[in-house]
Amino acid sequence: MYPKVFSDWKDFQLVYGNVANLPTNLFLHPMKPGDESELKMEEGRSILVKMVSIGDADASGTRQVILELNGERWFVSVTDSSSAEASARREKASSDAGSVGAPMPGVVVDVKVKVGDSVAEGDQLITMSAMKMETAIPAPRSGVIQRITVNAGDKVDGNDLLASIVDEDASSSSQP
Repeated sequence: MYPKVFSDWKDFQLVYGNVANLPTNLFLHPMKPGDESELKMEEGRSILVKMVSIGDADASGTRQVILELNGERWFVSVTDSSSAEASARREKASSDAGSVGAPMPGVVVDVKVKVGDSVAEGDQLITMSAMKMETAIPAPRSGVIQRITVNAGDKVDGNDLLASIVDEDASSSSQP
């Protein structure tokens, strides 16, 4: 009856997995710094989650979120779609050989690399989902990841810039 709602839910599940064990209050009212919650994963297995901090949004609308899971710190980059930076139109990929664009509209499911990683031509950089099919986005050339403009969960249009790759020589000469 509601194909758009179902389609959006399946995209959400693909990115975030099964959220059935997440308490409704946490799903509807996200944690704030200092909040703690125990998540029961299955019988006899639970995780203590503490929200440590939420960083300021950078120019792309990405925030660094720090969580503690059973005392272990996790640093997660998330796109804040409510920030003015994230609501701005995404940059389009250029014709440059190191520019990696989205081949079609879809949702970013996973980012396999980070800035500074060396990649070979054909290495998988990003996984996208479109029309319930996952697509691996390969590196168009060898080099070093200079920029990543998306995070898991981001919706993108065709030809939106996902990442950029520079020559290994160019990346080492630009560092102090």
